[in-house]
Amino acid sequence: MAPFIHKTALCLAEAGHDVDVLTRGRSGTSLRVSRHIDTVRRVPGPVLWGEQPGLTEVIDEVAADLGTDVVFPTDVASTRAWLGAAWRPPVAVVPLPSRATLETCDDKVRFARAVDAAGLPQPREWTVIGRPADVPDDDRYPRMVKPPAGGGGLGVEIVESAAALREHIAASDALPLLVQEYIPGVDIDLSFLARRGRPIAWSIQQRASLDEHDMSFVDHPEVRRICTDLIAALGYDGLGHVDLRIDDRDGSVRIIELNPRVWGSVQYSMWMGVNFPAMAVDVALGREVDERLDPPIGRCTNVGLSARGVLGAVWGVDRASKSLEPAARRSHTTNHGDPLPFIAQKSIVVARRAIHRFGAVAARGN
Repeated sequence: MAPFIHKTALCLAEAGHDVDVLTRGRSGTSLRVSRHIDTVRRVPGPVLWGEQPGLTEVIDEVAADLGTDVVFPTDVASTRAWLGAAWRPPVAVVPLPSRATLETCDDKVRFARAVDAAGLPQPREWTVIGRPADVPDDDRYPRMVKPPAGGGGLGVEIVESAAALREHIAASDALPLLVQEYIPGVDIDLSFLARRGRPIAWSIQQRASLDEHDMSFVDHPEVRRICTDLIAALGYDGLGHVDLRIDDRDGSVRIIELNPRVWGSVQYSMWMGVNFPAMAVDVALGREVDERLDPPIGRCTNVGLSARGVLGAVWGVDRASKSLEPAARRSHTTNHGDPLPFIAQKSIVVARRAIHRFGAVAARGN
């Protein structure tokens, strides 16, 4: 996926690595205009996602052509394709979870069972429901409903009653569904790099405000303990991101899910001093890696783009960031040193909204 690729690329470029990208189909406008990415090669989706033979052959050819040192799958589909390939090119790969661990983490039902088997805290009273008739008639609502696959909160709903849950199941095309207790509280996330079931780096973060660009990095011993046990129980290898929730009722911490891939806020950790993608590459190359088990503490704001900052970057004059905190200053430097991907992404969003509005107006006119 282009967002994960671009964020991984900017972390690697900040560490001094050259980045070449294999992407599928016509995706990746923001990738082709990025200064952090040297080349972008389009590969048919069925090859890149492992739906037909040829993935490792393509990587072998590209690696020989470009002198590639490390392969870095950035999402679940590309990781699954790599793990399922019959043979590998003679090139290193960043640490990856095993196929069994990947499938467990990518399937919410299997993951809930694994957490249960490990005796770790998660939402209570979870069950798997495949038809409306199986919905329990009780008063324990609201409840959370989740599709078995997918991440980033996609398809997750809060239902307020048994009737609403029956309607949701009847309309769903992804059955069975995982139904869990709804936990009132606040989200907290732990990002990590692990080697054979042991974390070697992590950061813990929460949204600092309603502004999606504002992140607080904290330490939370209970979160660290629970996630250490989870990583060990899974025998996890590689990068991952655990979503947890702090229960308002008693302050307990509960595991929600584990995304077995690069996560959407990975650049924030880099700005706070923990560059997870670069560390993964160092591990792949056999370099000694300094463990980062003291989580970074502080607030990080992604300052976005400004006309003044872009002009300053063009002319080599950076006065706009002098008043910013260190992490925000790093985000300013990253964004304004490579502004075109952000402009391209924003333009696409604006264009889609305009098309949607135009279509709605036309429909009303008819």
